[in-house]
Amino acid sequence: MTSRERLLAALDGNRPDRLPVTTHHLMPSFLGKRMGGISNDEFFDRFVNIAAPRIRDFRGFSRDSFDGRGCYNLGLTEQTMFPEIEYDKVKKVFGMDIAIVTTAKNDEDALALLEKMGMPFTRKT
Repeated sequence: MTSRERLLAALDGNRPDRLPVTTHHLMPSFLGKRMGGISNDEFFDRFVNIAAPRIRDFRGFSRDSFDGRGCYNLGLTEQTMFPEIEYDKVKKVFGMDIAIVTTAKNDEDALALLEKMGMPFTRKT
């Protein structure tokens, strides 16, 4: 198992899937994690309440990262914010993309849902 596979396995205990990428010619494949059931809720809770506050200079997530259909996408620059990751065992720091798929039909409903679930967003400007 590669270091990235070990990282994703540490987040919920299951081995990640290898998913092909056809849109990016520099990266022929990437590791994906499809979480479902209880692990989905647990990951969201741990991410929002434990990992996100550990992000350096964190002031909330951007309100502009919705895709127009009720899904939220964000990118992280490093994996060390998760408490499951042992910093001493990290050989290379790398980022990850997280897509939060909701049942909302538009961005306003998705924003309201994620705020009710406790996801911290930046203040309106």
